[in-house]
Amino acid sequence: MLRRVTYTCSALVVLGLLASGCAERPIVPPAAVEPSALPVQAYGLRSATVDYLTASTASPTGLPMGAKPGECYVQAVVPAQYETVSDRVVKKAAATRVEVTPAQYQDVQETVMVRPATKRLEAVPPTFEDVEERMLVRPATTRIEPVPATFRTVTEQVLVRPAYTVWKRSSELTAAERAQQGVDPTTAGDILCLVQVPAEYRTVTSEVIASPATTREIEIPAEYTMVRKTVLKTPASTREIEVPAEYRTVMVTKMVSPAREVKVEIPAEYDTVSRQILKSAGTTEWREILCETNATPPMLVSLQEALKRSGFDPGRTDGRIDAATIKAVRAFQQARGLPVDGDRYINMATVKALTAVR
Repeated sequence: MLRRVTYTCSALVVLGLLASGCAERPIVPPAAVEPSALPVQAYGLRSATVDYLTASTASPTGLPMGAKPGECYVQAVVPAQYETVSDRVVKKAAATRVEVTPAQYQDVQETVMVRPATKRLEAVPPTFEDVEERMLVRPATTRIEPVPATFRTVTEQVLVRPAYTVWKRSSELTAAERAQQGVDPTTAGDILCLVQVPAEYRTVTSEVIASPATTREIEIPAEYTMVRKTVLKTPASTREIEVPAEYRTVMVTKMVSPAREVKVEIPAEYDTVSRQILKSAGTTEWREILCETNATPPMLVSLQEALKRSGFDPGRTDGRIDAATIKAVRAFQQARGLPVDGDRYINMATVKALTAVR
């Protein structure tokens, strides 16, 4: 049995019915209600009479399946869907008629031959041309020419006196000889040293033969001269000349097309008749909507802003639902193929679609 009570907890709200497992609580005084928890009808959504079921009462037949506390549903009528089809019907059947086309004649110009084509022989005289020819005046020869010897200057060292050794006192040694003998100049007294005297050389410059005298053979090219003369280019001959046939133009009457019978197909005539067929029968369905348990003013503001971003002007964007907002919602639903609601409420499928708008 239904009885009317007041709940402050989340509930499954249905327009006309409510199923809940919440315990009864006293009504909260208006001064204790926060602005964000104000009922939705205060923001322009349609209010509804809500009846409540106690927790012990079983869900009646026909309530929405799988509903959860805090969700609101309306039983919406889904109208029958019709499809317009066109049928093609015969208005007049196809037929055939026979048309007789008479022969057609036309005066035309015709060319007739007066004299056939013939041939005649014609003499072709020889042709000559002037050409230049290279003639040998003196053949190529050779001559012997002497090639003188070539010399080069060379420089060499000639030994004047070979190296030898001599005994010298240390006091007679030169600085180079002391360094060679390893004699300390501060040593007292003379010592005898065997000194190596290097060989003496003299630089001698002379000329020597780089290449001996020879002979070479020089080619003397042949000498030519250009001689101009007239030579036969083509000999005398005969050629065959085509003498074309002679024609004359005369006027004659000729049949252009013979008489004939023509069968003309007369196509059938059709009319298009439109009729409507039932695509799906009308039904009712539970449709989840916004209500006081699942809507807040900030949510309604975000929905209005999403409508504006989608190109559907809701008018105000202060969380209050008016006629302009409902009109924008209906246009959004039709454009997106969403369920179109009745007046003054918004289904949750539309809310989810608007929430996804960025």
